[in-house]
Amino acid sequence: MQTLDEIVAESPSFAGLTQPQLELIAGCARNVGFDQGERLFREGDPADTFYLVRKGRVALSTHVPARGAVVIETLDPGEIVGWSWLFP
Repeated sequence: MQTLDEIVAESPSFAGLTQPQLELIAGCARNVGFDQGERLFREGDPADTFYLVRKGRVALSTHVPARGAVVIETLDPGEIVGWSWLFP
């Protein structure tokens, strides 16, 4: 089983980061899993978490009046979801 340090260091999403930067990210990381259909976050929730998708797929959706939930993007393993709050 890989450590979080190894997972972060091997992810193309973090390519180009220095060793101290990778260690910082790995030090804040935790391994979590979600059931199919479970929500990671909702609009208006505190923006303080992002996820590196390792297995499965994540659908990003938004509510459209008179249509309901509409998927606007689907993320696959290796991609990051919830990163936009990191940048102004």
